[in-house]
Amino acid sequence: MKRIILTVVGIIALSGILIAFDGDCDHMKEGEMHHRGMHQEMKGDDFGGFGMLCEELELTDAQIDELEQLRVDHKKATIKIHSQIAILHVDQKSAFKDHNFDAAKKITAKIFELKKNQAIARIEYREAMWGKLTSKQQEKADELIIKRPHHNKMIQKKKMRK
Repeated sequence: MKRIILTVVGIIALSGILIAFDGDCDHMKEGEMHHRGMHQEMKGDDFGGFGMLCEELELTDAQIDELEQLRVDHKKATIKIHSQIAILHVDQKSAFKDHNFDAAKKITAKIFELKKNQAIARIEYREAMWGKLTSKQQEKADELIIKRPHHNKMIQKKKMRK
């Protein structure tokens, strides 16, 4: 049992390192597909991708530094929470295996508490990023969000449901 837990923790730590690495490939040309999708700058992370955000909104160097620090801190916190949740899932399975349903309930409550905290942290992260922008930059960001292909697909899906 201890060996399994140590193996899972090792895998989680390794995957956390790989996620933190971000998978940047020097051999890839800009615009080429990456094995995990597109380059980080082109992903739909933070208002259309961090690199595109900086370029489109004409951010100052100070704003870029502040936003990058927010991104790094948020990413680290997310990795930690994901690891904690994964470990709790292992404990939960063990509790189910032992038919210890009271422990499984407590572990499940901990998992959902972490997920709730993660959702709130995600909102606070976006709020902090938004607060670093000037009013003109916020208006421009709203325009960019509406123009995003992902945003348009969501609107089309809503229309189709009606």
